[in-house]
Amino acid sequence: MNNKQANTNPSRPLPPLQQTQSLLRVYTYYRLALSFVLLMLFLSEYSWKVAGQYNPTLYLFTGLSYATFNLLTLILLYKSDFLISVKNQFFNICVDIVAIILIVHASGGIDSGLSTLLAISVAVAAIFFAGSVATLVAAAATIALITQHIYLSSLEDIPAKNFLAVGLSGILYFATSFVIQYLAHRIRTSQQIAERKTADAADLQALNDIIIQRMQTGILVVNEHNKVRMLNQAAIKMLNLSKQDNKPGAAQLPEQLQSRIKQWHSSPQLRSKPFQINSSSQSIQSNFAYLQRSADHLEDTLIFLEDASQVTQHAQHLKLGSLGRLTASIAHEIRNPLGAVSHAAQLLQESEQLSKADLKLSTIIQTHSKRINQIIENVLQLSRREPAVPEKIVFSDWLKRFREDFQAASPEKVMINIKLPPKDIVIPFDPSQLNQVLTNLCENGLRYSKRQTGRAELTLKGGINRQTDTPYLDVIDYGPGIADDIKESVFEPFFTTESKGSGLGLYMCRELCEANQALLDYRNDDNGSCFRLSFSHPNRNISHNAANEKTD
Repeated sequence: MNNKQANTNPSRPLPPLQQTQSLLRVYTYYRLALSFVLLMLFLSEYSWKVAGQYNPTLYLFTGLSYATFNLLTLILLYKSDFLISVKNQFFNICVDIVAIILIVHASGGIDSGLSTLLAISVAVAAIFFAGSVATLVAAAATIALITQHIYLSSLEDIPAKNFLAVGLSGILYFATSFVIQYLAHRIRTSQQIAERKTADAADLQALNDIIIQRMQTGILVVNEHNKVRMLNQAAIKMLNLSKQDNKPGAAQLPEQLQSRIKQWHSSPQLRSKPFQINSSSQSIQSNFAYLQRSADHLEDTLIFLEDASQVTQHAQHLKLGSLGRLTASIAHEIRNPLGAVSHAAQLLQESEQLSKADLKLSTIIQTHSKRINQIIENVLQLSRREPAVPEKIVFSDWLKRFREDFQAASPEKVMINIKLPPKDIVIPFDPSQLNQVLTNLCENGLRYSKRQTGRAELTLKGGINRQTDTPYLDVIDYGPGIADDIKESVFEPFFTTESKGSGLGLYMCRELCEANQALLDYRNDDNGSCFRLSFSHPNRNISHNAANEKTD
């Protein structure tokens, strides 16, 4: 017996493989059970009434042969996992028709009522084959019954009404075949539509999964107990989770996010404040939405996590644009009288009649005039700053060149130590803006180190943050450090602790870092002060800016 599964026939496709195997398994059990039932009817004490009454020998021989054939067929099909070809299926149904016709003949013809069993074989053929092959089976069953009846009528007298019964049986076979074919066709069509829709839904689901996983926005779905049901890769990175937390229920939400979920449940109209997982992580803005909500039960909550630095960066661009327009409009009006005041102070200083007290006042006027002019220059520089164009920088090599250039340009001897394992760290940053940031930080650090220790020395220490898998750089000086009560204010514009400072240096440094999707913050160090630059992942940053360029 051929073990190949036939998927098509000339008229119409067969049912799917799994359904074909199930139907074939049921029909094989039915045939075996039918053959044993027919033998039991013959062997029972009431067999003279129906089974084998016309030709007992033919009945017994046919029944035994049919039962043996069905048993062997079951064994072979069981070994082959009920895989069978179209030809073998057709052959088995032909065997059924021949066996039933012989049993009907041995039992006295149409009067035995056993010819009805042919309708089952015809119906099964309509399910398996459909089209012309199924109609051929119905025609074969009808011709076989008519042939048997003609042969039996030639041997003995048969009532004329039996011819009508034979004709009606033939009509029944054809009607059964057509009806089953129609129903089978409708079922197959409906199943194909359902399978197509299922495949389309699966494709859409796979597409949605890919899109969600590749989104820069973090996506989470949590239940009413704050248990994570689903999250994407962006959420895993933002929340500093491990890859194993991608499984449903495995991730543990940080306390900062749990508190904001609770706050949102109580006051959905309030916008939650940005938060940070730790001091070196990015600022995260969370937004919430209900997937479903009933009157007495809260369903799953959809959480959107966005990098607040990007929103802040956009706000800073708007702020700098406004600041630039304002500065440009008033710079001329301020500089003219300021220049006149400074020039007058210089002329006044040249007078021989000035006392020492007046000379000191003149010096103060010039000093503060220069300071005001420097503030105007800084604001103009900040407002005219070009957008960042991040590049992948090999950090170790770049820092060595920066140290050489900085030491060469410094009017006094300075010492900059570099500790940067591993050597192949790559960061995404605009080189000119990174130079500006480090120059400002190094100048401040060297100045405070010299005041505290008498040596202009600092250390640049970098590495990879294990929690976020992103590079960082610490600028460590040996000065007195920053008091706790002013830590939060050092990055504000125009805030300074020195009489000669403009208060824009650290503010500009942070602005430049945010423009490159980096974070600048302050932290205490055992030896002095430490300003940490936390860079974004190189691939993410470059791809993000490339996407922006395409959009622009």
